[in-house]
Amino acid sequence: MIILAVPVSQLELVIDKKGVKIISVDMNRVFITAKTTNYITALMARNIAQKANAFEALYVNQGMISECTTSNIFAFYKDKLCTPDTNILLGITRHLILDIAKEKFEVEIGPLSFEKLLMADEVFITSAGKVVLPVVQIDDHKVGNGKPGPRAQIINEMLLKRYKSKSNL
Repeated sequence: MIILAVPVSQLELVIDKKGVKIISVDMNRVFITAKTTNYITALMARNIAQKANAFEALYVNQGMISECTTSNIFAFYKDKLCTPDTNILLGITRHLILDIAKEKFEVEIGPLSFEKLLMADEVFITSAGKVVLPVVQIDDHKVGNGKPGPRAQIINEMLLKRYKSKSNL
């Protein structure tokens, strides 16, 4: 196991100014809820994403979304933040985002269809390395107005504030 500790002052929690494109792939990770070294499915999905000039691949199975190859996914519908709850790796950053989002937004954790995701006002992905990364395009569909939205920026600012408040531990 390798753990990298970086002072909060060195973290760059800067939201991407233009957002990213992701694509959907009809597959699921093997050993869904376990963090393993078996990345075959993720590597195949990432290869498909690269060929489509996409930043990340979103797992879709029987019309339901789960997660991306290396990140969790969230969608805003007005001031309600939604995220899937099944077939996902329960990441630390995801948990932290859900915790801080409850301070300002309604949060709904549960099944999320691909069809509903395409109707979102804002979409973003998270992981320890990406923090909050807005998604402006899914496949050939523009998310919202095609630009990063204000709510993702608010989540990003709240996360930075939380990190800074815990930096003296």
